[in-house]
Amino acid sequence: MEAEQPLHILTIDDDPALHCLIDRSLQRLGFQVTNVTDGASGLEALATAQYDLVIVDYDMPDMTGIDVVSRTVSNPLAPPIIMLTGHGNERVAVEAFNHGAADYLVKDVDLVFLDLLPAVIDRVLIRRRLELERDTLFNEVRASEERYRQLVELIPDGVAVVVKKLISLMNPAGCRILGYSDQRELSQRDFAEFFDADGVAEIENVLSSPNRGHWREINCRRKTGEQVSVELLAQRFACQGPDAVEVIFRDITEKKQYQEQLEHLATFDSLTDLANRALFFEKFQQLLGMSLRYKYVGALLFIDLDGFVAINDAHGHETGDQVLQEVAGRLRGCLRQIDVVARLGSDEFMVVLAKLNNRNDVQVVADKILSQVCGQINRPSFQVNITCSIGISLFPEHGLNTSTLLRAADGAMNSARRAGGGCYRFAGLATVGETV
Repeated sequence: MEAEQPLHILTIDDDPALHCLIDRSLQRLGFQVTNVTDGASGLEALATAQYDLVIVDYDMPDMTGIDVVSRTVSNPLAPPIIMLTGHGNERVAVEAFNHGAADYLVKDVDLVFLDLLPAVIDRVLIRRRLELERDTLFNEVRASEERYRQLVELIPDGVAVVVKKLISLMNPAGCRILGYSDQRELSQRDFAEFFDADGVAEIENVLSSPNRGHWREINCRRKTGEQVSVELLAQRFACQGPDAVEVIFRDITEKKQYQEQLEHLATFDSLTDLANRALFFEKFQQLLGMSLRYKYVGALLFIDLDGFVAINDAHGHETGDQVLQEVAGRLRGCLRQIDVVARLGSDEFMVVLAKLNNRNDVQVVADKILSQVCGQINRPSFQVNITCSIGISLFPEHGLNTSTLLRAADGAMNSARRAGGGCYRFAGLATVGETV
């Protein structure tokens, strides 16, 4: 008896060192591995050979991993693709899912993702096998409506047969998604009662075109009136005449929640739930542009906690984390909704104040931060006193771009620290109101 052939994996990554580590890990797991170093070579390899799985890096010189996914998934015989994203780049993971990637892994400097890789591969391959088995079953039972009915009653996706826009058949999973206990409650009712205009349009498109439909996200209406997001695929159904359409749909509420969590992680600091560096600079650029366009004053505040390292050393990092969370909450309470506050890292915070009348408005906010953010933080397990040094740059007075304003605020913050902390300094001023 011949030995079973190992599964063949194609890896696409332009980093030779990381490529070597990934390939070695896969080979230890018993996989046959072919590797290429760019997206174009990856597409060529996929066109000339068969692979069971593809692992592609997002950031490559000639085309991104997203481009590879987009050009591959249109082929129904294409292997599943796992996307590797940069450390903390969850936004790319969301984009990869939207373009058809089967799963993703976030690369980290400690290479923990290599330990997670076998589980992700198993999950993707099992899912692929189940999908292929389901497709095979569907193809086998097309000739018999009764056999088809028995099958669809068992699968977890909702399945409906729609004839002349009326529901002829709804499987138990579809009834559960729509909030009904008996499919007889849905029999011969208008499909449009439960699915939005996009869902109805998808049926019409399938009826007017010989091509199979595409998965698309729509809304459906439950028995209670609640709206729920589903993915829907419509295709012609041979058993009940030329106007029959098979509709497969699945509840994607949890998937959307997961994507929203990923998007949140991509833009907000996980400890304080303030904007992270990427989101901060995006918002800062927008407010700076509006300031220059509409001729109003804005301010950038660079806030650094005084003696935070000593707090960590004396009380531990868990206490330090609680201090940062408390400071973040106090900062929010000092600002308006239109202002932006972010944690850039460690004990550094940034604030952008928009639509100010003059320098006095900035001083009011800075004084408020010193009085409300600084002071005692009392917890059952610790008591610490917090002060901070604040550097302030004004736009357009101190600069017309983010990098210039950031350098000016950083310099002013260092001036405040040299003055002993617990105070603020404007860019270009030694003390408040005194010109250098």
